[in-house]
Amino acid sequence: MNLLDNVAINSYNCLTKEDMHHIFYFHGFAGSEHSKKIQWLKEKFGPNNITAPTLPVNPDILESTIVQQIQAHQGQPIVFAGISLGGWWATYFSQKYQAPCIIVNPASNPSNALMRYLNQPVLRRDCSDIITVAPEDIEGYGQRELWLKECPFNGALVNLFLAEDDTVIDYKETLAAFPEVSMLALFPNGEHSFEAHWPFVMKRLEKLVQ
Repeated sequence: MNLLDNVAINSYNCLTKEDMHHIFYFHGFAGSEHSKKIQWLKEKFGPNNITAPTLPVNPDILESTIVQQIQAHQGQPIVFAGISLGGWWATYFSQKYQAPCIIVNPASNPSNALMRYLNQPVLRRDCSDIITVAPEDIEGYGQRELWLKECPFNGALVNLFLAEDDTVIDYKETLAAFPEVSMLALFPNGEHSFEAHWPFVMKRLEKLVQ
């Protein structure tokens, strides 16, 4: 971390709770709070300004947990961000609370995508936990997808980052799912992880939280 990074972090930490946007970050499927991207975000914006827990598989439990954490920051402006399945969650909460979001290679149909993992043990990355997708999890995602489809979608809240060489989620399908966004950054490379371009994501996030 260089001097400018330290100055940036100190400036964020000096902001009052009312001034600073609180960031809610959602990792991808089988990810965890120990991911490199979350650590980079905490280094940049300060750990007290980010909520990025290890997300439960069950969408009912996940939403209940995040809603409680959002209520803990009541009165403070918020920004949602996420990648892959976490990008879908960032979109969902963005529309629910009408707050801006940054989404990276987001899933657009998680109930269908998660079917391949149904009743199969999956090892979380960056830790040793094993998770399993149950039928009720698929159903819960389907219900929320329907809500997103039927709600008046506000594309002005969405900042979208995509990699054309993503082999997990077809970027063309994502573009079709998000016909209107506030900002679109389409990269020819970066793959699904998008790690090579993460500084661009943080720069955009920095602009939103100030």
